[in-house]
Amino acid sequence: MTTEKSKQVTLRPIVLNNWKKAISLQVHEDQRRFVSSNIHSIAESRFYETAYNYGIYEDEDMIGFILIYNPPDEPKLGHIVRFMIDGNHQKKGLGKQSIKLLIDLLSTQFSKKKVTLTVIPENHGARDFYENVGFVNTNELVDGEIKYKYDIK
Repeated sequence: MTTEKSKQVTLRPIVLNNWKKAISLQVHEDQRRFVSSNIHSIAESRFYETAYNYGIYEDEDMIGFILIYNPPDEPKLGHIVRFMIDGNHQKKGLGKQSIKLLIDLLSTQFSKKKVTLTVIPENHGARDFYENVGFVNTNELVDGEIKYKYDIK
């Protein structure tokens, strides 16, 4: 009897040697209207000193992308601007593992106590996902999107 070794999920900065892989990742066709492309996200992040891009890896395979922003005027707040898992890797629990790693990174590396993000109201899949991992719907709209928050304990 053989057992399959579980794969390790990690977050790694987007740098010169992995950005092309990051921009090749895509969500499912029906999700694309809800999520900006990774190339757009990487370009956007270059205008903000406190924005950081990360690849989500399963072992050595990049399977997702994250863009976070740490508002300079709110030192205890981290904001998730983009979070995506490539369509070929969804529904495997990798998003849940990744969001937990991201919250831990925001807490330990950036000393954050609260995390926020926004979701397009019609994106029920994302809303369900974030609520299932502990984010709370604040019932506030920010630029037409629903604001969620997560308090780090």
